Amino acid sequence: LEQAEQDTDLLLLSRRFKATATELISVLEQ
Repeated sequence: LEQAEQDTDLLLLSRRFKATATELISVLEQ
């Protein structure tokens, strides 16, 4: 169970990172 929770945390972190990176790129391109 702990391993699954860690995987979920990593997924959430990667999603957040991708969303932030996408926002930064869109802002820089403007």
